[in-house]
Amino acid sequence: VEEAVGDHPERALLDRMTDAFMAVDTSWRFTYVNDRAQDILSDAIGEDIPADELLGREIWTELPDAVNTTFYEEYHRAMERQEPTDFDAHYEPLATWFDVRVFPSPTGLSVYFRDITDQKEREAELAKRERILQDIHRVIAEKGADLEEKVDDLLRTVGEVLDTDGAALSRIEGDEYIFETVLD
Repeated sequence: VEEAVGDHPERALLDRMTDAFMAVDTSWRFTYVNDRAQDILSDAIGEDIPADELLGREIWTELPDAVNTTFYEEYHRAMERQEPTDFDAHYEPLATWFDVRVFPSPTGLSVYFRDITDQKEREAELAKRERILQDIHRVIAEKGADLEEKVDDLLRTVGEVLDTDGAALSRIEGDEYIFETVLD
């Protein structure tokens, strides 16, 4: 990539991309790193390394925590099969989810990646809400339980969701706060 791009105007385009982009050769040495990739790689390495100083360094030496991860396996698979791949993976040292697209060539890999942590957190929250709604529906739909049992089960579910030791069903009547059911 470095030879192909050199000082051409396309190089500025690669540097302005919002996705991180890097290229490695068949010996797993960085041959190109755009600004966004440099930021992420520096965070992962634990020191601010300019992009031009990353060139020639071996990815697995610089990122030993990435060895034996999805990143390592997918990059190797793409290189061996010479087939593009894409995947989402969590990189534990950065506590970050990445959407990764890998394009092999006979001279190495081109890798586009972007932080999708916020998206993954939203998906997890939606999945949690779905589980809660299913639990509530299960309690309400239970045919053999009477109303008092259902209320107790719903209060238990609410207590678990809110991570509290107790829950209560109450109402306000005039100036008075009346507890119908209290579950400890």
